[in-house]
Formats: sequence, C-alpha cells, structure tokens
Amino acid sequence: MAFTVGLRFRTRDANRLRELAEQWKGEGIHSEHIALFSRAADDARRGEPLRVICESPDEAQVFADGFVLYGVTRPAIEALQD
Repeated sequence: MAFTVGLRFRTRDANRLRELAEQWKGEGIHSEHIALFSRAADDARRGEPLRVICESPDEAQVFADGFVLYGVTRPAIEALQD
C-alpha cells in the first residue's frame, strides 16, 4: 500500500539541489531525476516538505539517504496525509 511522506530539506540546501538539477540538464540525466531535484529545491526555499509517494517505510529511508550521495544534508522524513 502506497503512502505519502514529506522530505524536509534545510533551506541552505536549496541552492545545491538547484545546481545539481541544472548541471544534469546537459548531461543526459533522466528528466525524472532533474524534476525531483528541482521540486526539492523549490520546496526547500519555501520551507515546505517535498511530497514523495513510497511503497514502504524503508523506501522513504532510501529516498532520504540518496540525497546525501549528492552533497545534500539528509532530509527529515515526515508522515503526511494524502
């Protein structure tokens, strides 16, 4: 059963998220990844959580951990109502 979580990034990470999305535009990275990082940057600037649909709590952890690989502070995971 799918559920929605919020990944709350620090405002200071918004620029790094945006830089990555812009960098990848010219490198042939999948558009889904670019859109994800762009949305994360926008939400971080607004102080809002990035809404992500996951199949399990473990998947939410993997999502959050994945951002760290790109030099972004690990976002907090919040349970959200759909």
